[in-house]
Amino acid sequence: MNRRTVIAAVLCASLAGAVFGDPAAARTRRAPVAQGRVVKAVDLTINGRPAAVGALVRAGDRLRTGSGGVADVVLADGAIFRLYPASEARVPAISRKKSFVQLVVGGLMSLVGKPMDYQVKAPKVVAAVGGTCFYLQATPEAPNYICACSGLVHMGATHRAMTPVDAGFNKHIGVMIGAVGFSPAGAKNHDDNQMWELGRELQEATGIPNKYRALHSDAGRPVEVAPPAEAPPPALEVAPPPAETP
Repeated sequence: MNRRTVIAAVLCASLAGAVFGDPAAARTRRAPVAQGRVVKAVDLTINGRPAAVGALVRAGDRLRTGSGGVADVVLADGAIFRLYPASEARVPAISRKKSFVQLVVGGLMSLVGKPMDYQVKAPKVVAAVGGTCFYLQATPEAPNYICACSGLVHMGATHRAMTPVDAGFNKHIGVMIGAVGFSPAGAKNHDDNQMWELGRELQEATGIPNKYRALHSDAGRPVEVAPPAEAPPPALEVAPPPAETP
């Protein structure tokens, strides 16, 4: 094969790649699989294995916290959720348009930073949002508790029609959902500070602005209360010098 033949073969291969595309290159250009990422972890396991900050969460994963544990997970679609101590959750679906989290037992707060289709189910209740914050609890003492923490939250019993509840800005409308409707229950085991923390973590991970405020806030930042100053020591009484004898 002479030099002209080699050059022609190389040019033909290049043109074929440009027209038809290189399968290997096409595979590398595909969008990554939507997933979540752990941004806070204390005594956390994913599928039974210890997990730390930075661990990836994929569809089908099971997360569990110990009695003193906590885990915050940012999802690909712009939502974040916190799994409270002694809690377990599954993530059946994660996508950039719609995600679904299932609380098995314990407590879970979730915050959505932008309009989207997002749903969290517990054994007896379900909540869906499009840009707000809510808290669910599935424990023996509160198996059917939901709180609309801020904004509009659609809530109801599992497998039943949901009711929209507007909590305004951080009003925390908590209810027990039973067979005959909603019973007021106040805010259980969560507060504005936790909302603010989740909002801050979501902003750091995605750039979505944190619109939530802490209980004791100043210009959007928690106030650092200085310890009380110690009382100064009493002034020493200095006796005047004795008068000189003439």
